[in-house]
This record gives sequence, C-alpha cells and structure tokens, in this order.
Amino acid sequence: FRTYYAPNNAVLSIVGDIDPEQTLAWVEKYFGSIPSHDGKQPPRDGTLPEIIGEQLREVVHEEVPARALMAAYRLPHDGTRACDAADLALTVLGGGESSRLHNRLVRRDRTAVAAGFGLLRLAGAPSLGWLDVKTSVGVEVE
Repeated sequence: FRTYYAPNNAVLSIVGDIDPEQTLAWVEKYFGSIPSHDGKQPPRDGTLPEIIGEQLREVVHEEVPARALMAAYRLPHDGTRACDAADLALTVLGGGESSRLHNRLVRRDRTAVAAGFGLLRLAGAPSLGWLDVKTSVGVEVE
C-alpha cells in the first residue's frame, strides 16, 4: 500500500468550471501533506534472446466432440510502435465477433464455433500473440 498508493504514483483529475487558484489551494490543503514514497521497484528486465530454441508443439488427442487449435507467438515489446501495430492488426483480424477471422470461420464457412486472435502485453518482456479456434463438430484442424 505504501509503495503504490503515494502522490508520486498517482494522478489527480479535476474537471468542471473551476477557479484554478482556489482549486490549487484545496489540492495543497488536502493532499500536500501526504509524503511521497520511493520504494517502487523498476520493472524487471524480461529481455529474451532473438532465438530461444526450436518450435514447441504438443498435440493432445482426446475423445471430444470437436477439435481446437491454440497457438502462441512471441511479438515485439510493449511500448514499441511494432507492438502497437501488431495489436491493431490482431484486433482487426481476430478481435471479437466482427473480426475477419470470426466472420470467415464462424459465420461464412461454419467450420468453427469460436475463433480469435489477440495480444497480451507483458511488462519488460516481449508481448504474446495468441490464436484460439474451436471447430464445429466433425471438422478437422488442418
């Protein structure tokens, strides 16, 4: 609590028809005596080498009515233009029921009951792109 709930780790927003001088006086009166805290640790370095090793793949065969495909990919670090571009592209291609992936596999082809792409931003590390497709009954994953 003392680390993260301190004035040097907070934003105060004031909106409306205000008197700036009076508002600053009130801010100083009610918040000025709260001490800052320097205990917040910087995020750890999650840098990974360009090539980690080889592709990892696991196929699980079970008696289920429908197949599924899940995949994850390493993408650029959060906070970079490349990560923002990847996030935008994955949102357009596979984010939600209006996405191209959902429209193609679920609505048009009816080969899947759910399909999506997404991006998980990780602090201090490469982001993670994910794909999740749950096929319709009787459809094989190519």
